[in-house]
Amino acid sequence: MIARPRPRSDHDLDLNLDLDLNHRARLRHVGVLINFLVLMTLLFGGLAQTRSVSPRIAWPLAIGCAAVAMVLAIIRYSRSKRQ
Repeated sequence: MIARPRPRSDHDLDLNLDLDLNHRARLRHVGVLINFLVLMTLLFGGLAQTRSVSPRIAWPLAIGCAAVAMVLAIIRYSRSKRQ
């Protein structure tokens, strides 16, 4: 027997609206985090180049920030394409 979809109530629609707003807020926060990580990548890269901070410390930090920012950007892009 094929199950029929249950009728939607107003409560379901309100729940979907809340989830959509939470999703948008989370995406906004991820964008801010990506921007911050890119800024930190440039900062640590610049500090390593000028030798203001030891390059043995600054370059791995810059590469780590860049890698995390890239992964977050890829995840955000793939999720936006699904919708």
